[in-house]
Amino acid sequence: MNPQPSLPRLVIFDCDGTLVDSSLSNRMFYNSIKAALGLPPMDPEEEAFSFVQTIPRSIRRIIPPELMEKALEAATAVDWDKLAGHTRLQEGVAGFIDFLCRADVFRAVNTNGGGEVRLVLDKTGVGDRFDLIVSADDVERPKPHPEGVLFILNKLQVRPAEAVYIGDSAVDQQTAMAAGVVFWAYEHPELEADFHFDDYRELKDSLGGCNRTVCD
Repeated sequence: MNPQPSLPRLVIFDCDGTLVDSSLSNRMFYNSIKAALGLPPMDPEEEAFSFVQTIPRSIRRIIPPELMEKALEAATAVDWDKLAGHTRLQEGVAGFIDFLCRADVFRAVNTNGGGEVRLVLDKTGVGDRFDLIVSADDVERPKPHPEGVLFILNKLQVRPAEAVYIGDSAVDQQTAMAAGVVFWAYEHPELEADFHFDDYRELKDSLGGCNRTVCD
């Protein structure tokens, strides 16, 4: 039975697959690197891996070692501003973020994406709604290591018991567990989580959300 969630002091979001649907832009990014090297597009297993892992880890997985230097050069040449246009917010998440603003709940992002995540969130119109954004470029040990979450907790002076991590993958589940924070799973009932949900609007309502959509 799915328990009734309670409003925390801090909500930390994963980005890809949780805040935004970036499956197309993610595929375009890595396939553009493979195309520049004369390699075929990613297979489904490679796509799944690259969607939850850091860029360096993913490139090491999908590119032969002898082509690594050229792959990294191709990655730096990718136009992220163009790719960001193929990313959209998950349904209902903007209203949920606004509700958290109204409720004076801290909002943060911890992602295995790189610094480009700030551009992506700005493009989708929610970049300025977060108190803190931590990408893989900001930490020495990215997810599933809890370094990013622990940094956020320390920076915002929030105890682990007062925080919730929202994610959509086993990596997110492991990260929340390692950091000692509550884990809410989005659209993935197979994950071990304290709460499961498929719709941010229903989540907002279950937490006592209002209809206002302006974030002060």
